[in-house]
Amino acid sequence: MKGILVAAALFGLLVTLSIDAAQHARAQADVAAHARLPHDHVRLDLRLASIDTSVPFKTLTGRIWNHDPTATLTALELRLQLLEGAVVVGERVQHLDIRIPPGQARDVQQGILFRDLGTTRMPRTWTFDVVATMGDLE
Repeated sequence: MKGILVAAALFGLLVTLSIDAAQHARAQADVAAHARLPHDHVRLDLRLASIDTSVPFKTLTGRIWNHDPTATLTALELRLQLLEGAVVVGERVQHLDIRIPPGQARDVQQGILFRDLGTTRMPRTWTFDVVATMGDLE
């Protein structure tokens, strides 16, 4: 009887380990499928509206091109900065969910909230950097 219980326990442990290994393999495949794309495979033409006002809500508009030959662009992370002269008065990292198949482009419009901008003292400019580009491999 004791031998049957030990065999059943070992069988249960093996099944559990097998399931865990399969789940881990699926998770790894998911991570690989949602790969980071090279930044130079994405082209951005973006504008930020109302940068010369103290209103914290701005609108990011423009067009995004996916030049990757095999991956669908699924998301971007941008670091946006509002400047007065050389002084950064507002900064935000913004995540954009977007789905652009290989070789295609999409228009984008996204509301952006900059907190604690303060009063505008001089004309403002803005810059952005691409932090990350993510995509699904075809």
